[in-house]
Amino acid sequence: MSLPNKITAKVSSESAGYVSMSPVTKLIMTPPELIELILGLTGKDPVRIQEILTHGTFVSGQSRYRWSPLNTTEKELIDLLDRFPDIQPGRPFEASLCYLVTFRGRRGNVHLPREVAEVRRWFKKISYWDALLEILENTEPRYQTYSYSKHSDVYSTDLSLEMSHALLSKSALLKYTSLVEQLHHTEPIAADAFVKR
Repeated sequence: MSLPNKITAKVSSESAGYVSMSPVTKLIMTPPELIELILGLTGKDPVRIQEILTHGTFVSGQSRYRWSPLNTTEKELIDLLDRFPDIQPGRPFEASLCYLVTFRGRRGNVHLPREVAEVRRWFKKISYWDALLEILENTEPRYQTYSYSKHSDVYSTDLSLEMSHALLSKSALLKYTSLVEQLHHTEPIAADAFVKR
């Protein structure tokens, strides 16, 4: 059975407590739009995707999606999946296309978007983003996966104590003191770089 051209999904919040009533909204999607949401959870796993389509529900972030059970042929599903990028382990890290770095630390994570980190402080010739990418490039980040939810290739690097200290010492280049405080509190031990294709 082929998928319909339009799929009506009910969307509710998973963060709402069991006592409170979570508002439910309706969302009309095309099959590729629904598949893209599911890919963020499953990757290109046709068996799992078919199970979710048939089950008619899944959770993405803070939202639960529900729809009438759907059945599709193997060929139709493969054709849909071919529209989306594949994981490419041999893909080199391109710093110029990086738009987000997430620091993983002993006390949580800090997300650092490019547009925030590349803002220069007065009288500074470089931004924190410039210093950050220079340090990351020297570590030769390892390819991890493709994030369908972020439309990005993900590269990771472990941070030695020396590199972590270098990143923290350069944090004075950040315009926003709250971010500087977050970085120092987190004590980063690794970093994930998100790169657009």
